[in-house]
Amino acid sequence: MRRPWVLVVIAFAVTRLLAGYVADHPEDVYPSGSVDPSVDTGVYEAWARQMQDDGRAPYEDFHVEYPPAALAIANLPYAVAADDYQPAYILQSIVLDGLGLLAVYRMAKRRRSWWGVIAWLVLLPLLGPVAYTRLDMAVAAALAWALGR
Repeated sequence: MRRPWVLVVIAFAVTRLLAGYVADHPEDVYPSGSVDPSVDTGVYEAWARQMQDDGRAPYEDFHVEYPPAALAIANLPYAVAADDYQPAYILQSIVLDGLGLLAVYRMAKRRRSWWGVIAWLVLLPLLGPVAYTRLDMAVAAALAWALGR
């Protein structure tokens, strides 16, 4: 195959479209009374609202259990789409997922082994909605880039 990136992009688009939908609409897939995977996005939205609308200071005026870099990840979707925070957060997570995949793809080209790309494409959506409703995607993408360097 001369252009494996075409297959990678198609596989990414299809799997992430489905995973993003499930993350934003878990009630359509999981039975009633299941654990809600979007609880964390509600917490992040509250942080962003307190900082951007109420002028409150994190760590001083309200509790944040993550390092300061997490606040940038939580605030960006609110700055872009405060009324539709959860879909904006999920889209941000999918973009970060794509950046992580790009880092893994670059490593795969150098080492001529595609196992990392296959694992990234298949395993991340299998984590379910929490892959796109928590801060973990930013960490995963950052680690992929750090390893690639």
